[in-house]
Amino acid sequence: MKGLKGILIQIVISTVIYFSVAYAVLEVLFKKTENTDERDDMIHAKSYKLGYLLYELSLVIIVGFIFQSKIFNGELLNLQKKSNFRE
Repeated sequence: MKGLKGILIQIVISTVIYFSVAYAVLEVLFKKTENTDERDDMIHAKSYKLGYLLYELSLVIIVGFIFQSKIFNGELLNLQKKSNFRE
């Protein structure tokens, strides 16, 4: 049984290495170069800005909902009453 496990581990490791090297070689040989101009840069910059603004907005909304639920449940204002320390 030990011999079979060792052989299976060797097969898996060699398969992973083989496919990694083969993919890297194929990627280098057949990678197409794309010509970019100023319009592509502007599109990427605008999409980056929009993505960043959406991320910030969603973060503010999520944090706002958390604080709102804590305030309405009274958990945020009563922090000292729920102390876990023994006196």
